[in-house]
Amino acid sequence: MLIAPCFSAIAATPFPVTDQNPLTRGFYHPLPTDGRIQSVDDGSEFLVSVANTTNMNRSGGERLLVDVESTELRWLWNHRLTSDWSLRASLPVVHYGGGILDPVINDFHNMFGLPAGSRPWRPENQLAIEYSSATDTIRADQSYTGIGDASFEVGRQIVDRHAFALSAWSGIELPLGSAHSLTGDDAIDAGAWLSGEWQPRPRWSISGTMGCTWQGAGRLLADNRAGSTAFQNVTGRWDANERLYLQAQLDLHDSYFASTQMPLLGAATVLTFGGGYRSRSGWRYGFAISEDLKVNASPDVVFQFTVRPPFGPG
Repeated sequence: MLIAPCFSAIAATPFPVTDQNPLTRGFYHPLPTDGRIQSVDDGSEFLVSVANTTNMNRSGGERLLVDVESTELRWLWNHRLTSDWSLRASLPVVHYGGGILDPVINDFHNMFGLPAGSRPWRPENQLAIEYSSATDTIRADQSYTGIGDASFEVGRQIVDRHAFALSAWSGIELPLGSAHSLTGDDAIDAGAWLSGEWQPRPRWSISGTMGCTWQGAGRLLADNRAGSTAFQNVTGRWDANERLYLQAQLDLHDSYFASTQMPLLGAATVLTFGGGYRSRSGWRYGFAISEDLKVNASPDVVFQFTVRPPFGPG
């Protein structure tokens, strides 16, 4: 989950969230972008995502065990070149470990009678990542912290009207991370997408993104990766006042693999809900929680926080 990068009372700004699945994190997951270039503020923001996943499965020749808590600190930088062009860069630092959230999540499931999945068969706060098939093998059982892949993206305004805006974006992801450590895929990946926003009422707004990524010839599950992966999201926002808003977002993506019977390696559907606040001094804060609507296809829960210092006018 994540804090929203921009607080404006005029249009939905998507939560800068991506699927925190440890087995697919190394592939290019572009963060959602704004439909209106002029609504993007120059400067940096810092995003923290804490994801907890417990998943055990076997089918055919595939075997999978993922029991991990990951923390991602991401630096995100935006710069408007002109009123119609914008640049964006992103660099994450990822930590994999046993974590501390297993007891909290287990108690939550028990309290509300929710399905616990594979959790009752796993010790709490332990790290284990294992996957094997006829062609690929992944194994990690030690805590690790490392830099992930860096992305560079450019956007251009196509339509800019009072209640509707549309922008086109493209980007590349460079292999600074490591496929062995699940922080990258050792390949140059690319993507292209459209982002739009619509404001039917002064306090209500909707935004959406639709696009595709193409994965390079890397080493992360290299023998089974799909050539391209489509992704979409839609965000709805309500502004309580000029400083506080609430928001819900639905993110979907196709499988990054050509064939698999493991839900955790297939298509995912993630619901994120939360909000943001802008202080009088210009600091912007956000908080959100993501849940896997398609069960066992993404982390069980993700907590996301964002902080943006007051660069330029508040």
